[in-house]
Amino acid sequence: MSTSRKYYPARSRRQCSITHAKTSGDRVWIAGRVIELGSPQKNSGILRDEGDEILFLLSQPTDLKIGDIIELYGNWKDKEFLADDYRLLTPAQKDFRQFVSGAPQWLRLLQDPEKRKIFYLRQQIIQEIRNFFLAQGFLEVDAPALVPHPGMEPYLNPFETRFVDANAQSLQTFYLHTSPEYAMKKLLATGFEKIFYLGHCFRNSEVSAIHHPEFLMLEWYRAYADYHHIMADCEALITHLARQIKGGFCFRYQNQEIDLTPPWPRMSVAEAMQRFAGVNLKNIRSRDDWIAVAQAKNYDTVDTNWSWEDIFFLIFLNEVEPQIACPLAGQARPIFLVDYPAALASLAKRKVDEPNFVERFELYIGGLELANAFTELNDPKEQYQRLLHEQKVRKQLRRPVFEIDTEFITALEIGIPPAGGIALGVDRLIMLLLDKSHLEDVLFFPFRQWIASFGAVELP
Repeated sequence: MSTSRKYYPARSRRQCSITHAKTSGDRVWIAGRVIELGSPQKNSGILRDEGDEILFLLSQPTDLKIGDIIELYGNWKDKEFLADDYRLLTPAQKDFRQFVSGAPQWLRLLQDPEKRKIFYLRQQIIQEIRNFFLAQGFLEVDAPALVPHPGMEPYLNPFETRFVDANAQSLQTFYLHTSPEYAMKKLLATGFEKIFYLGHCFRNSEVSAIHHPEFLMLEWYRAYADYHHIMADCEALITHLARQIKGGFCFRYQNQEIDLTPPWPRMSVAEAMQRFAGVNLKNIRSRDDWIAVAQAKNYDTVDTNWSWEDIFFLIFLNEVEPQIACPLAGQARPIFLVDYPAALASLAKRKVDEPNFVERFELYIGGLELANAFTELNDPKEQYQRLLHEQKVRKQLRRPVFEIDTEFITALEIGIPPAGGIALGVDRLIMLLLDKSHLEDVLFFPFRQWIASFGAVELP
């Protein structure tokens, strides 16, 4: 298909936005996309740019189509833009309105300008996060997305690739990082005391309303601090964002009345398991104990092939986590779920008075798990042994077993000060602040669209 060279010019004569043209009354060039045509002569319709729409009337008939990108010369008068000249900049070879069912997110943004507001707010939230930490003297750091050693967590699967040299020889396996944690702790060892990372992480797992293979992660670390300091950071950060985006601490999320007024409640995992599931964690010493508990609860699929971690999560996810979201006195409060069994947090420091538990918390708001934090384990010998145990668990689960990042252990041997650190899912936080029920509602390019594409692009 050939196209006249008068189309697709390299430059536009646009002088101002539609909004400015409406207020100035001057004769100016404006530009945008034709989203409606209102007469057989195709000389009137609605033009849209990034921020506004305008009703236009041209002095002569045209052969414009809906979707064409044009520029108009004229002025705003009597609630219309009266134009006596126009130029077609980009002809629409497909009508954007035909893509309805299964259209990808970016195309829905064209069809529904109200949806675009979500993404302006998304970027405002991200900028406010960055401003919050910079104002407190944190250093924003880059962490490599491509790493030779992924995280060792038994239930996380990384994306894998191969490095190929100039001779197309495959040399080494690399992974997209599931978290920048190892890199951040190496930086703690070099003397940086307050650092944060705001960037993408990758996990090769399910796609759901709250899970996405590629997601925006916020991690921050404080030297000479513990998980109590990180809880205070969470309260300060999220209440700051609520003030900026919602205008206060109280707002609605998915038919819940959320109240962020600090301080936020704390509950230990042991207390939650006892209260909501009737399980006394301190009496459970072995996998056999967990199997007996699960079978007494009629979890008939549980047998000796299950690890105790599997059984813990089965009961926790079915009986405890749903209860954490229940509103109290008509309002849903954030809650810090603290002090996890040691086997569930290989990078966290043990509690001095209860060594079978570690100083770890997860933050829940409105039923969403938003963050996971530790008082960081900095004993290199204990850390190495815990990572060996995770290798063993991965082998038992028949998952790939990865080498231990010896540079990480070296950083611990050089010495990392006492520190607290946290990973917070920014996309979920944005869901909360914008009252959205699905991650896809707040992502420009949801992963699902690549799995089930709306159709191949036809080139002219």
